Amino acid sequence: MSAIRLVKNVKATSVTSVSVTDCFTDDFIIYKLVAKNVVSSGSFEELSMRLINSSGTIDTQSNYQYAFKELRSSTTYGNGKSTSSNTIIRTMRTGSGATSSGGNVVYFYRPFDSSSYTGLSYEVAAHSSGTPQFGGQKGFAVHTVESSITGFQYFVSSNQITNIELDIYGIRIDWC
Repeated sequence: MSAIRLVKNVKATSVTSVSVTDCFTDDFIIYKLVAKNVVSSGSFEELSMRLINSSGTIDTQSNYQYAFKELRSSTTYGNGKSTSSNTIIRTMRTGSGATSSGGNVVYFYRPFDSSSYTGLSYEVAAHSSGTPQFGGQKGFAVHTVESSITGFQYFVSSNQITNIELDIYGIRIDWC
């Protein structure tokens, strides 16, 4: 068996949110999300994330903590953090225009374990030809509820996600 297995592939166009359900199970303790060809109708749009529990409910309560470092080609670096948020902000950036797109990689740690918090680490890269600028981020987040997480939702607060492609992989860990 391979150490990494494609669990789910999702593609969407012209939406304000994308919910990916039933992608985390007890088959793996680490999952990898790869987002590619992400384009929005707004310039350098920020996508936020929320987690979906085993009942199918999107957690919109202030149960998220996060911190990130941001670098844009058009300005200096920035920092962001929260110890009580109803979303994980800036887990994705998009570009706008014919030559623009964004992408990211997110690792989910123990999402299905109902006796553990779910941890996330993420890296983001985007190019916007409208501004023009390049941007990148690296961040970490924790869902501070012990619950079984089976999916996630990306969403924008304005404009639309005109294209998004998501590949979710399970990563096998062999313990010594």
